[in-house]
Amino acid sequence: MGNIKAFVKSNKSKKKKSKKESWFIFVIIMLSGLLAFSVFLVYSNVFYKSNFEKIGQKMLGETIKLYVEDRGSFSQALSFQGSTLPNFDIRQEGYLYVKDNQENCVARVKMFVYNSLNEEPSLLNGVLTTDWVLGEDNYYYYKYVLTESVSFKFLHSIKMPSDEFNLHSSEFYSIVVSVETLPYTSDFEGIWNTIFLE
Repeated sequence: MGNIKAFVKSNKSKKKKSKKESWFIFVIIMLSGLLAFSVFLVYSNVFYKSNFEKIGQKMLGETIKLYVEDRGSFSQALSFQGSTLPNFDIRQEGYLYVKDNQENCVARVKMFVYNSLNEEPSLLNGVLTTDWVLGEDNYYYYKYVLTESVSFKFLHSIKMPSDEFNLHSSEFYSIVVSVETLPYTSDFEGIWNTIFLE
């Protein structure tokens, strides 16, 4: 009778991972974690931007284009973060367009800043074209009558508020530029309590 050879279980032990392989796995894990964190930040930023747009339709520095009629208030909000701006003039161009078939009208501009904490807004000054005069009430009044189909630049820059309005790096703010108009046939000087036409 011949000898029966049983299958012998291999006694090979598992190879121990080298330092190079361990380091490679560590780097892969760290990069995966970083990628996951980046994806989280991207999605967070998307949600944040959607909220950010509710504060203001544009970022400070983007050109303003206001289309006005012969009566009403026409505004543009500009958003910015408090950490980005010290107290100085910011270049901000603004253009005014009077719609077709409008009555002759008069106009004034006001600018104010507020934050997300719903504090009282603070009025701002700006550098407007020489056709505007600053009144005692901090409104800028256009010195001429606006007629239909007119378009022109009215704003060069915005002067950031003085130290009584504190800008915080963690807060977001909005500047609102608002143009108000009244028909030329109305008692606009009595309503606005100032004389400004040349």
